[in-house]
Amino acid sequence: MKTLFLILTVLTTYSHGEYTTTCERKVDVSQDRMNEVVNMFFNDMQTDINGLFKWAFKGTENDKKDSTRNTIQIKYKESYAEPERHYGKQVIDVIVPHFKTFKDISIESSYTDTTLEDRMRAIHLTIDYSGSLLKDASADFNTIPITDNSSYAQLTIRIKFGFFFNLFISRKMYINVIEWRINQMFENLCEMAEKGEVTVESLSEVQ
Repeated sequence: MKTLFLILTVLTTYSHGEYTTTCERKVDVSQDRMNEVVNMFFNDMQTDINGLFKWAFKGTENDKKDSTRNTIQIKYKESYAEPERHYGKQVIDVIVPHFKTFKDISIESSYTDTTLEDRMRAIHLTIDYSGSLLKDASADFNTIPITDNSSYAQLTIRIKFGFFFNLFISRKMYINVIEWRINQMFENLCEMAEKGEVTVESLSEVQ
């Protein structure tokens, strides 16, 4: 079976109340190098999530060109992690400007890390939260070697919102507020792997 490696793709679908956003692209580094960055991301996500804004989340803060992208904001307040069992817990505030701030929301995360026979690395992240904002969320990050100096990276994020956000967030708003942040984060990971740093402040600034 032949595999088609796209240069850069981001696609969001919506079905039965669930948004699914997939980003995929060929990365001009070995799979080992890509995996180093993936390891750094998941470690920081559970132990130093604020540190991710220095690289992985760079450019995902308030958009200065399009204020509609700031409709939903998240403030990270506390984190707790048990890296040996791939478990983390974050406390956040979710801010909807000019409407309401949902304070001290506790979100737990855990992930599995598997290497398959074709050397494909498959990471599955599960988000656990009980409340009205989020019903279900998960993510899959896959890396596959192409050559010694190139690999394929794919990120898929699935989100089912709870009662409030299900009424509040339209498909257009999801793409404008959430999809572009997922895409920016994915591009940042790939750029970190290729260049050793993240230079793009925001995808919206270079389009």
